[in-house]
Amino acid sequence: MSKPWTNAPVNASSKKDGIPLLQSRRLEHCQFRVLGRHDRLGEHGEPRCSLRLGNLAGTALIHLDPLSSPQWWQSLNHGDVISISGELRAFPSQWEILAESACTPYVAERRPTALFPCDWVLPAFNPQLKAVVRHWNNIGDDGLRTFLANIFSDAANAMGFRGTRDFPSKNDKNR
Repeated sequence: MSKPWTNAPVNASSKKDGIPLLQSRRLEHCQFRVLGRHDRLGEHGEPRCSLRLGNLAGTALIHLDPLSSPQWWQSLNHGDVISISGELRAFPSQWEILAESACTPYVAERRPTALFPCDWVLPAFNPQLKAVVRHWNNIGDDGLRTFLANIFSDAANAMGFRGTRDFPSKNDKNR
């Protein structure tokens, strides 16, 4: 596990820049994959960073201040798995996370809900993805669960398994 990052507790407001907060809920060690990163300059030339995070439930943004955030955040790459505690907030157009603490979980602690984010699967395959996660969660052997987590922690393996490949038909000459 990487060195955890901790911040002051979140103060929830009912609006963000005039946009109403629809709902919020507490996150305790909720795992996500890093699906994207957007580094830019703010209105006054200050650096800004947003990460797009996803898991089986959906996607959310987390906004970071690179000048005050620890180096741990800056080292995150596409496909990395992180565990966050804080607040998940729903606005009309997106979900956002206000993190209080975050860390990289040990491979054996990684959950299939984070390893297979719904954004990596065509909507038609969501029922199959949920079945895979349900069966994985029912595995009683810790060694097998760790083995699977180790394989699918690699983003290339997880994306390759996601079920979006078109399989050759019986008439395909390249079978």
